[in-house]
Amino acid sequence: MLNIEGLGRTLDPQLDLWAVAQPVLADILREQRRPRAIAKRLRAQLPGWLKAAPHMPELVHSYLQQAVRGDATLRLRSEDLAELASVTRSGQRRTVFAILGAALGIMAAVLYGLEAGGIRYGGMPLVAWLLGGGAFAAFIAAWPRQR
Repeated sequence: MLNIEGLGRTLDPQLDLWAVAQPVLADILREQRRPRAIAKRLRAQLPGWLKAAPHMPELVHSYLQQAVRGDATLRLRSEDLAELASVTRSGQRRTVFAILGAALGIMAAVLYGLEAGGIRYGGMPLVAWLLGGGAFAAFIAAWPRQR
């Protein structure tokens, strides 16, 4: 996969993308951090803060009481937990298949290199073909899929 830096170097080998982009990025960051921009963001957020402010002391006191009693809990939505579990399972499955593919590929290469006996097909032992095919299938199974 070609990244932006690689694309820039493909178009012009002498191009230093960071040298070109750095002044623009510095201007953007300066613009976002200048007092006028910060004041504008604060003015936009201030009504929400003022609306919530009367309830804050009560909420803080309630939370501190729960924390002292040991009743404070972290609540996660079940959808978040289901998504996390799904991503974890998917990552584990891909890792297992990638390791299996690598092991099968190494075994196929060793058998080919040692000129293993038995049935040959195309000058290679049939077992090496089968292991290589298994490695290919495992790598395909390990390949990330679009959601």
